[in-house]
Amino acid sequence: MSSRDEHEPTGSDRQGAQNSRAVRGPGASVVALLIAIAALLVLALATRTDTPDVRGSNATPTSAEPGAGQADTPAQLRANRRERNALIDVSLATRLAALKGVPVVVNQWASWCPPCRAEFPFFAEMAERYRSEVAFLGLNSRDARDGAEAFLKEHPVGYPSIFDDDAEQARSIGAGTGWPTTVFFDAEGNAVFIRRGGYTDASALEADIREHALGLPGPTPG
Repeated sequence: MSSRDEHEPTGSDRQGAQNSRAVRGPGASVVALLIAIAALLVLALATRTDTPDVRGSNATPTSAEPGAGQADTPAQLRANRRERNALIDVSLATRLAALKGVPVVVNQWASWCPPCRAEFPFFAEMAERYRSEVAFLGLNSRDARDGAEAFLKEHPVGYPSIFDDDAEQARSIGAGTGWPTTVFFDAEGNAVFIRRGGYTDASALEADIREHALGLPGPTPG
């Protein structure tokens, strides 16, 4: 037999080689597919692990955090402010007793009183500025309820006003003879100063608050 006859594949050899390639072809494709899937899974897991979960540090609180200074505000001041701008029917003596422990500023007013109307914005401003230190009360004396309620809608303040139709409660604290009148109480509940007449600017009211309610004589902060 010649050398060519020894090395030339026969027909059966060629068929076997083709069959062998046919078997290996699909198997290689499956393996490649599995490798690609595994690579994708690894990439997905790596991405999930490496990405920080920002929900833990920046999550919205489930309850509102207190505003600046609110946590240190005495409970009686917070309770008084909950009735802000309301015309209430309670005894002045009862409310002053409930506020004992903090200074109190009582402003006697009426809707028909022009000086009362002029100074109301000053009281609104100071009540907000000293909300964590001083309690404010309005005392609506010798006034019609509907007129007083309309006045409060027009000039809202951050504290309640006690309805005192005959001015008896005003007289009980040394007021009730002129409108407006403002009475200052120290933290022990003692009336320490009575201002008869209206305030013409906020700085004069603040000076009295600092001196007579808080016991801080001297100029107000700039």
